[in-house]
Amino acid sequence: MSARSVKTDDVNGQEDLRLISIEELATILAYPSVAALRRAISRQYLEITVFRIPHRRGLFTRQEYVNQYLETLGGK
Repeated sequence: MSARSVKTDDVNGQEDLRLISIEELATILAYPSVAALRRAISRQYLEITVFRIPHRRGLFTRQEYVNQYLETLGGK
C-alpha cells in the first residue's frame, strides 16, 4: 500500500499530506472489491470522508481520516 505524497502550503505549517486512492482504501478496509466500497460510499455507510480532486480520476481520502476511523474501531 503506497500512499502518495502531496506538498502543500498549509497554514499550520504542514508540508506533507498523504492521499489514498479508493483502490488503496478498499484494500486497507478489506472490502472484497472497489465496487463494493463504491456502493458503501454511495449508500453513505462509510464513515471516512472521500473527495474528488479536480482534473483527476477517482476518489481520494487523506491518511489522517483513515487513521482516525481505525482508531475509533479499536475500542478503549
